[in-house]
Amino acid sequence: MDSAWLILCGALVMFMHAGFAMLETGCCRAKNASNVLMKNLVNVSVGTLGWWIFGWAFAYGTKAGSFIGTDGFFGLGFYEKGCSGGAFFLGFHVEKVDGYYWVLSFTLQRGHWPREGLDVESSAVLRWFFQWAFCTAGATIVSGCVAERVKSPTYALFAFCMTSFIYPVIVAWTWGGGWLANIFDVGRLAVVAGDLKVRGPGGKDTWILRDLASCTFAEALLGGGWPSASDIRSHWGAPEEFEYHNIPLVVLGTFALWFGWYGFNPGSTLSMHDKDTGALAAQVAMNTTLSAATCGISVFMLKFLLVRKYDVGALCNGILSGLVSITAGCGNMECGSAVLTGFIGAFFYQAASMLLVKMKIDDPVDASAVHGACGFWGLIAAGLFDWGRGFDHYHGWSGFSCMAGEDPHGRTKPAAVPKGRLGAERPHWWRRPLQGAHAVQTITLVMFMHAGFAMLETGCCRAKNASNVLMKNLVNVSVGTLGWWIFGWAFAYGTKAGSFIGTDGFFGLGFYEKDASGIIIPVACKDGNCQSTMLSWFFQWAFCTAGATIVSGCVAERVKSPTYALFAFCMTSFIYPVIVAWTWGGGWLASIFDVGYMDFAGSGIVHFCGGVCGLAGTTILGPRQGRFENPEEFEYHNIPLIVLGTFALWFGWYGFNPGSTLSMHDKDTGALAAQVAMNTTLSAATCGISVFMLKFLLVRKYDVGALCNGILSGLVSITAGCGNMECGSAVLTGFIGAFFYQAASMLLVKMKIDDPVDASAVHGACGFWGLIAAGLFDWGKGFDHYHGWSGFSCMAGEDGQCLSGLGGAGVAAQLVLIVAIVAWAGSLSTLAFLCLKFSGLLRIDDHTEKIGYDMHSHSPPKAYAFNPYNPNASDSYAQKPMEVSGTV
Repeated sequence: MDSAWLILCGALVMFMHAGFAMLETGCCRAKNASNVLMKNLVNVSVGTLGWWIFGWAFAYGTKAGSFIGTDGFFGLGFYEKGCSGGAFFLGFHVEKVDGYYWVLSFTLQRGHWPREGLDVESSAVLRWFFQWAFCTAGATIVSGCVAERVKSPTYALFAFCMTSFIYPVIVAWTWGGGWLANIFDVGRLAVVAGDLKVRGPGGKDTWILRDLASCTFAEALLGGGWPSASDIRSHWGAPEEFEYHNIPLVVLGTFALWFGWYGFNPGSTLSMHDKDTGALAAQVAMNTTLSAATCGISVFMLKFLLVRKYDVGALCNGILSGLVSITAGCGNMECGSAVLTGFIGAFFYQAASMLLVKMKIDDPVDASAVHGACGFWGLIAAGLFDWGRGFDHYHGWSGFSCMAGEDPHGRTKPAAVPKGRLGAERPHWWRRPLQGAHAVQTITLVMFMHAGFAMLETGCCRAKNASNVLMKNLVNVSVGTLGWWIFGWAFAYGTKAGSFIGTDGFFGLGFYEKDASGIIIPVACKDGNCQSTMLSWFFQWAFCTAGATIVSGCVAERVKSPTYALFAFCMTSFIYPVIVAWTWGGGWLASIFDVGYMDFAGSGIVHFCGGVCGLAGTTILGPRQGRFENPEEFEYHNIPLIVLGTFALWFGWYGFNPGSTLSMHDKDTGALAAQVAMNTTLSAATCGISVFMLKFLLVRKYDVGALCNGILSGLVSITAGCGNMECGSAVLTGFIGAFFYQAASMLLVKMKIDDPVDASAVHGACGFWGLIAAGLFDWGKGFDHYHGWSGFSCMAGEDGQCLSGLGGAGVAAQLVLIVAIVAWAGSLSTLAFLCLKFSGLLRIDDHTEKIGYDMHSHSPPKAYAFNPYNPNASDSYAQKPMEVSGTV
């Protein structure tokens, strides 16, 4: 399990390079875009060789005077031949001492992994791979600082030096167990034959999770160090010439980096072998999310106060600053401290960014402010906010446990687990770590759906509003995160009052408790289905913010941005959480008609709810000026972004649906997840091609947008019933879903309801159909047997026999759920939008709408700093010649 966890997390970190490349390219000028992209690719390639030839050896080889490694160059020592000539892996030797498993030394193991017992053994090859991702990421930071004027061969040479010597020496001093590991006796890391152990004040060595903090001096001070001021571009003479040339790339890069950070930070637990490490990974993921959202919205507001314009780039850098700030202390502080870390990090970033300008130091992507200043702050915060106990107790590397003396608490050691030989049953909690890994990884996929929503919505809208649309999606995630943390989780999953709404758990209170010895420990879910409430919070957070994003598409191009942010907060803190309280939270709908509702992954709870709220918003808001009089002016402005967004959403849906199995601890849950993935795929493909053909029959033209919306409609349609129907029914669900989408889309036009991305048709109409289909096609058995939440099993009576005749009750339960969502979400959102409308806070004025929100309120005033129809002009897509088609 540890090996699978590290490989997956390492892959996520590797994907951050795509984020760095997109972010840097979007921030620089179009005339240097190819060079910037090449430089990022060269950085990874050259950096990989540098790490293999010298870097690993200097960082993790046998130390000479606690300074630098001296062996392991060119990967030598990773393998050795045994007496039979077979290849062995270099790994870790684990022994049981005083009832605990201890990592004592490196040892040589056969080229296969132990399949029984405690899964804490890993090879040096695996460690090389995981640390390689961190090493090359650190070098990439420098790329942004020197962009647009450094010679490419020169940068490649520096990248090699960075990954082969500069960064590895820092690692040798810290993660490698060098002289910084035992400084001041508070985290005194000793190297015992290759592994790290923490030496407490009393001198007792205790095993720890290696490499938890991923923000070292290499990234905080070297990777984010100040670029030379001797080679400054002409930035200061004509700054408008250096505006971002492609803001969609900047936002896409930000989402890709945020996505990869869930490998960077949770992956740094380095293991997922017991319930403690599962809870720790969940805590790290939650803290990472809260800091990013808080810092992002704080920087955005600070920049607005300074320039009175919306700055999407500042919002993106704020999110990244929050991620950097929390990276050192994500494993040793509670969630309130994570919010504070992100908030203070915003001021560190803004001050450093302004100082760069003041000193005329040209950093094209503000990398030195993001990674340097906030890396510095992150290291300080990790010490200041250590579990919110100030200078009383210190936890450091010990995670949930405090740093102890002669009698260290056993929580810093992995507990022994029966190996299960000769039929001996392992304890149930042993399986739970896989629930933690499964949840963290799948929700990371769901989080990436926000990139898909942003790209899809931006491509569907006009270029003159592209920056505003992108900003709105980023704000939605940030504000929605805070809404879910402050109120949403408590209303959804707190102790219920009359099966209606939760009453405790606000601001993350109750996520921790103290045991009899005073040690802080995570609180498990009340239903016992996860190691900690933090894991459930993180899992449900992604669904909550996704539901709110649906509304964004419905009201695009004419809603006031602060107003939408306010609604997103209300949606994530109250409207959506109450629906969850009634359903997934175990409220009154959970057992209605003795069968309960069936919504496996959220066709109704997430998508139909979002579609209903969005329909209310767009109806009250009214259509865009000229939408139905001059429809050709409202064609998609960037079809590649639409297709990219669709693929990103489809990709994320494999976290959305298979992740809703909530576990992967035995062959049954594995088979269920596979069934869910298969049904998801079949429905999406069927609905996509069906809508595409329907639209062609209607207009005799190929419509890529219709194909994309068809795929999404199939995904929404199957989301409720993906776990309780067979594959033929999934195909039929997608096929019928195509007609629901097409009918709803045409009805919107007929009624002159302006939904720029057809979100209310995709999520509303197909969410409605998905709930019905989950009842009608329950395993294709009609009204004979009913399976519902039982998956492969039927719903059984007290004698264990399948109950019959429950199908009607199952469909009736679905109809009640539909009515409940319409009544609650529809009425509250209608009331909210009406109040905002009559107060004059809902819609932008006619002048702003005519010239575009970007031109009126954003800095820079356009999303694209070039015109594809005149490459020599600095212009936006919006000023294209009239005779050119509206699609790109």
